[in-house]
Parts: sequence; C-alpha cells; structure tokens
Amino acid sequence: FKFKLNMVSSSSSKSKKRASPEENTDGCQHAFKALKKDQDFPAVNHEFTMKDLYSEMTSSKSFLKKVFKNPNHAGKNGWTALILGAVSGKKQLVESLLECEEVDVNLCDHNGYSPLIWAADKGYEDIVENILSHEDTRVNQQDNNGYTALMWAADLGNTGVVAILLKHPDIDVNIQDADGQTALIWAADKGHHQIVKRL
Repeated sequence: FKFKLNMVSSSSSKSKKRASPEENTDGCQHAFKALKKDQDFPAVNHEFTMKDLYSEMTSSKSFLKKVFKNPNHAGKNGWTALILGAVSGKKQLVESLLECEEVDVNLCDHNGYSPLIWAADKGYEDIVENILSHEDTRVNQQDNNGYTALMWAADLGNTGVVAILLKHPDIDVNIQDADGQTALIWAADKGHHQIVKRL
C-alpha cells in the first residue's frame, strides 16, 4: 500500500502527521489563550476575562451569544470555534455552536480538516454524533489530500467512530484519497482487523 504523502513518520508505526492542536488537559482553554494573545480568533468581548470565558464555555450554553460576534470567523490557521471545540473534545462547546443558526458545520481549516474530520481523528464519539446530527453536515467531505472522516478513523483505529459513521445513510465507504486508497485499505494497512470486518 502507498502511504499518505507527507504524513508518514520515520518510525515503523507509520503515524500520520498534521498541524496538531495543543496537547493539553485544558486544550481548549490553552488554545483560546493563544488565539486571543495572537489576535487570531473572532472578536471576543474583552469585558470577559479568560477565566470568565472558559467558565462560560464549559458551563453555559449561552456563552456563544456573549463572547462571539461571528461563529464562523477563522484564525490564521483556518480554525473556527467549532473546529476548536472538535479538536479539544469540548462537547458542550460543540453543542452550543451547533445550535447557532449562523454556524457553518462544514468550514475547514487550511489543511481541509472539517470539524467532523477532527472529531473522528481524535476519537471523540459523542462529538462525532453531535456533528452528524446537524442536517448540513457533509459526512463524506474530503480534506486537501482526499481523506474523509471515515478514512482518518479507520487509519487511527477509532473503532467506535467508524461504527457511528457507517450508520449514517449518506456514508460512502468507497471514496478514494489522492493516492487511490480507501478507508478499508488504510484499516488493513494498519492492522485494525475489527474495522476491516466492518468495512
């Protein structure tokens, strides 16, 4: 099998690499701090301190109306608030954003990673389900290299996410990436036998 271009490490694990989010137990808080510091995120109401913002973000569904003027505004790396929530595993953040009529659930970052792709990549099953529940979600959306959420989940061994995606009525398991690989090929290549059986 071919490897995904520019995604393979020198180790035998053949782990894909990408512009990764901050690995932090409070990843969302950390990212918000960095983005605000760099003025790289939507117009935040500066009457809110970062502590207030994080508190609202994790405890109140009304936070969106208070701190964001435009839920689809993207930073320099293309991250929207919804992508940030999907990357960080913040279910309530994602739920709040999905309730906003103006939110575009399919907006991608500069690598073509949509919120669904990020959630599938990270293995956040509940967030994948939340995003799929939105009527506008494109389950087969491909990133800049042609990989879908199903491909990422299959490649990384996220069996639960694969199962959720396969239940979607519009899922296409035969989509090929830029190198002609399918989700099945990636799962087989990585030895994820349970996923191979499902596919």
